[in-house]
Amino acid sequence: MRMGLTIIAALLTTACADLEGRFGCQFDSDCKDGRICHPTLECVDAAGVAEFTARFSFAHADSSWIETIDVGSGQPQSALSEQLEAVTGLGDHALYDVTADARWVVLNTDCGDSCIMLVDLERQDSANLLPRMRSGAGCPDGENMCSPGEYIAVAGGGRVVVWGANIHSELIALHRVDRNEPLGASIWDGGTQLLTGIEPPELAAPDKVGAYTHFQTPHLSPNGSRILFSCGNGESGWIEEAAICEAATDGSGTQILLHPQRDEPTPGLDGEDLRNAHYTRQGGIVFEADWGAQVGIWHYEGSVATRVTPVDESWLFPCPLPDGRVLAMQTEWSNDDDHYVGTVAVIGAGGPIFTIAPLNTTHPYVCHL
Repeated sequence: MRMGLTIIAALLTTACADLEGRFGCQFDSDCKDGRICHPTLECVDAAGVAEFTARFSFAHADSSWIETIDVGSGQPQSALSEQLEAVTGLGDHALYDVTADARWVVLNTDCGDSCIMLVDLERQDSANLLPRMRSGAGCPDGENMCSPGEYIAVAGGGRVVVWGANIHSELIALHRVDRNEPLGASIWDGGTQLLTGIEPPELAAPDKVGAYTHFQTPHLSPNGSRILFSCGNGESGWIEEAAICEAATDGSGTQILLHPQRDEPTPGLDGEDLRNAHYTRQGGIVFEADWGAQVGIWHYEGSVATRVTPVDESWLFPCPLPDGRVLAMQTEWSNDDDHYVGTVAVIGAGGPIFTIAPLNTTHPYVCHL
């Protein structure tokens, strides 16, 4: 295996120690004596924990109503939108993210002005984060940095929120100083501009060298100390030849973890895009790659990248479940209905769970307890 993948192994096990110590476990390896890292960010006795509930939530492409499906039965649960509307009074939930313990939700919504609404479903509490940036730390590079694009993420027990801005050419992070304060009274270290350019690895072709300027699909580690995202260059917000990058959410330690040409596991696969990377509870990552004839889901851990979906099938949008399994989706275009249809399944488990139509291809679903 190449030197690049060996370096990645070290990077994945290196995290911001201060954040991990203060804000809970990150992966099972952070726990001792056979315990596991629960989605609440606490190390718990694996033998004494009931089976994790596994669910996913989604909104159709033509709706802002978020539905929740039980992975085991494939049956709908109480709609997440009903809970959010009860707390916030807002019905527009088109862009959102949910923490793995299903307690915290972040929404890019309309409350008469642009809102990034953080919601604590356990305490029935919510607050708009944007005024805290505008009146406090301010908006890096102007007011448009406070208006999120198509990507948003929350983790760390509601402590860290990240979104893409400026047509996805920046990632912005907010950190809550005291996670126990009511949201309306919380103080935030606001507006950390994570990225303004990353030097990609030197490659043979001259057009592959230069600064990466576009960053998309941010996904946080469980305790919010680190972030995975797609990085590359492009126009109109679309990244070409996307790599997978990682950074600490304090803006330090930005690294290219996986590059489509540099790190292809078998030479000659001619990869062009790596996208939608997520941390797993076990400390690896799952991601989407076009290494081979069909786009598939790959798993990286311990310096080895392994395809986990069939080589002759196309699978997209990996989504780690709290119990360690991973969901993925097959998509197809429906000419009759003029929209995409997504079929959700557990990788390696056989049949489909649920079909989403019309599918929101920018933000298909979120996995949680």
